[in-house]
Amino acid sequence: MTDHSMTTAILWEHMLLADQYARAGNEPAQGLGHSVSAYRAQNGIAETRQLAVDLAPVANRLWDMFEPVHECSEPFDMDWSYAFLFRLSSLSEDLSCSSRLFQFLSAAEASGALDLESGVADLIGLHGFNAEHKMVVVEPDGSSYVEDYNEEDAEGSDGFWTVYGRNEDGLVFALADINTGDHQCAQGAAEKLATDITEWLEQAA
Repeated sequence: MTDHSMTTAILWEHMLLADQYARAGNEPAQGLGHSVSAYRAQNGIAETRQLAVDLAPVANRLWDMFEPVHECSEPFDMDWSYAFLFRLSSLSEDLSCSSRLFQFLSAAEASGALDLESGVADLIGLHGFNAEHKMVVVEPDGSSYVEDYNEEDAEGSDGFWTVYGRNEDGLVFALADINTGDHQCAQGAAEKLATDITEWLEQAA
């Protein structure tokens, strides 16, 4: 059985500090602290601490899943964990009832793969995850765009791999770029991430 005690302690510390900031009036109304304070007021301190215990294995799994993106092999990260909790609190009315989609999106943003400021409506029902080989093409005027990798036009570059998902309307979204220097490692990491995301979202909440 995996020991999640360190992750639990980190999440609990963030939650306590956020709660204190909110109680002191030092946090915006939609911040993490207000979510924690509301949960604590309704359920008590022991249940709030249990929430950190319950979220620890979720956070650990998602941290490991997105390692090719955040490129950190350490067991866990203080800044990442706060960003994960902050985004999760903004997406979920109750941290204890977060969907696996919101957990995944929060981890993706904390890892630098997504920017969710424009909302998540288009990301509901994501499916069909896959990894594609891409490259950046730079025009003579300095402008650039991304297209499918073409060895003849790549100028010696291996390009990069991107994980894509599709929503219920068929729109395609780039979810993560894998930029490791080794081509085969990047391909393997991107394909594994696409598989991991699929499995994460298919599992029952």
